[in-house]
Amino acid sequence: MSKKLISILFILVLGMTGCAGTHFGVTDKALILPPDVAQTEDAIAKSEKSTGAKYCPDKIAKAKALAKEAMEVYWSCQTTKAMGMLADARKIAKEPNPAANRNSCPGARGTRSDAGCKTTHQVSTR
Repeated sequence: MSKKLISILFILVLGMTGCAGTHFGVTDKALILPPDVAQTEDAIAKSEKSTGAKYCPDKIAKAKALAKEAMEVYWSCQTTKAMGMLADARKIAKEPNPAANRNSCPGARGTRSDAGCKTTHQVSTR
C-alpha cells in the first residue's frame, strides 16, 4: 500500500510542476490557454523568419514586449484587455516588412518613414 501511495504522490507532484510552461517569458498558471496565445506566437515566429526581419528588428521586439505584457495582464484576470493586447501584437508582427520595399524604412534617403522601423542601410536616390 505504501508503494502505491508514493507512486500517486510522485505523479501528483510531477503533474503540478512538470507541466508549467512559459509564453513570452511569463510562467503559465494553467494548462490550457486561449488560442490567441498560440496565434500570437505563430505570427511573431513568422515575422522573425521573414526576409524583412533584419531591416526592422524593433518591430519584432515591440510585438514580443506587448505579448509579454498581455500575458501578465491575462494572468491578473483581465482577459478582455489581454486578448486585445495579443491582437495588437499580432497586428504589429504581421505588418509588411521593408524587405518587400526597402524604401519604407527610415534611413533610406528620399523615402517615406514607417514608425518603429530602424535600419542602417541606405538606398540610392539616383
